[in-house]
This record gives sequence, C-alpha cells and structure tokens, in this order.
Amino acid sequence: MSSIRRDLLDKILKKNIHLFTGKVLDVGGKKIGKRGKFIPPIKNIERWEYLNTDEKTNPDFLADICSMPFEDDSYDVLLVTEVLEYIKEPVKAVQECYRVLKKGGNLIISVPFMHPMHYDADFDMQRFTQIYLRNILSNCSFSEINFYEMGSVGAVLFDFLNIATSYASKNKKSYLNMLLQRSKFIFLLIDKYTPHQKKYINTGYFIVIKK
Repeated sequence: MSSIRRDLLDKILKKNIHLFTGKVLDVGGKKIGKRGKFIPPIKNIERWEYLNTDEKTNPDFLADICSMPFEDDSYDVLLVTEVLEYIKEPVKAVQECYRVLKKGGNLIISVPFMHPMHYDADFDMQRFTQIYLRNILSNCSFSEINFYEMGSVGAVLFDFLNIATSYASKNKKSYLNMLLQRSKFIFLLIDKYTPHQKKYINTGYFIVIKK
C-alpha cells in the first residue's frame, strides 16, 4: 500500500541527510511503529530524541508540539514530518519550534496538500497551501525558507487511487490495489513529464527552514 508521497518523503529526507547534525528532535516521530524507510543517521549526531503525544510510540518526551518542555535554543535540528495537519494551532506550533531551535539550526517540515485523509482520519484536521505556510513561517524571524513541491499530477492521481483501493475500500485486501502498485511506474512517468504543474498540483510540501 506504499504511496508515492511516502516514497518521495523517504527520498528527500535521504537527500538532505547532511542537515542532520548535533541534537535532533523528531517531533511526532515514532520509535515504535515507525513509517517509511528513512533511517536516522548516526554520523555527526549527538542525540536523536523523539517527542510525541502517543505513549505507545515510546517517545523520549510525552508532550505536545505547541508546548514543548525545553528551554529556548535547545536543539540543532527539529524534524516535523506529517504533523501540522493534526494540530489545532499550527501557528503556535511553528512559533514553539522557532523558540526551541538554536540560532543557525534547521527546522525541517513536511505537510500534505492534495492528498486523501490519513488512516487516522478522526485526528486529521487540515491541508495547507504554500502561501499559507509561507505566511506563518514569515511571521517568525527565520533567516531562510525553502519549499519543495512533492510530486505532480501522476503522484496525486496514484495516491488518491491508492487510498480508494486500500483503507477507504470495503475490501481491505483489494486486488485492484495490488494491480495499482504494479502500475506505479506509469504514474511516475506522468510525473516525469509534468514537473511544470507542481505549483498547482502536488501531494504536499517539504520545507527546509533555517533560524
């Protein structure tokens, strides 16, 4: 049931692995039940710690992103992937990330845009446009903000069909989904020839922000 969005997220995290140094806080990350194939690096890492509101994931800190139990300038890197869509107050969450991040540190965020509701739909609250995200990030004094659109037409089509034939389907072991997974290369080919449409049609955003 692998989505193209998840594949893209694993790929772009690996591409930016050099950004992870010193003390890293994985906000919303999971020690238990980890999703995706990205493996946190060991090189140049002083500590890699997890903050989550779900105690079943065995976090180092059982706390909310909007009220983190740390002093100002505590971490070199904050990783916040697929989290903000669950937060009632995303502006407050970003402000709290700014507070906890060290000067010169990196805040790395990913959020969905044109993507179905997550499996835990009772907690999935919202989707964000790039202009909205730029506005709330610009209200903090970050020195640099870089956006990367994740996927184009093919990725969006595939991921909607992927959900429609998996957990949104009455048949949880749909043969249609098995066929779709084998046809993923077709949708990747569509993406290859439609990069100019990413501004308007994408699965979401990967954002690298420097304080």
